[in-house]
Amino acid sequence: MATRAQVLALLDSVIGAFTEYISVQLLEKRLGMIAEAVQEGTAGARLKLAKGLTAAGVIGAATVARRSRVGAALTGASLLAGSGFARFGLFGGGMASAQDPKYTVEPQRARRRAAERVPGLRAP
Repeated sequence: MATRAQVLALLDSVIGAFTEYISVQLLEKRLGMIAEAVQEGTAGARLKLAKGLTAAGVIGAATVARRSRVGAALTGASLLAGSGFARFGLFGGGMASAQDPKYTVEPQRARRRAAERVPGLRAP
């Protein structure tokens, strides 16, 4: 029988993993063209690894972690590693997008063109 603290820890890990997954998905969707830099190369590989580790951690938390102390430790390590890879993947994607002019100049030009079409708004 799991204690109240164990149940709360399990619930906390599942909610945290779900929140992180949804946040990354929304971020990738809102980035538009810049999302290419986040989804490709090293950054993309890190994000895929993060999703896999997080999913493994949630599955482990729901199945193994309540029965085994070693399983709980491995589950926690998987969730921690998944979170770390997600952050470093997003950071790497940001660095890659900053190095490629396609991801910096094109959005600026698009904003300027949009501002020029609005009457009374002066483009910078």
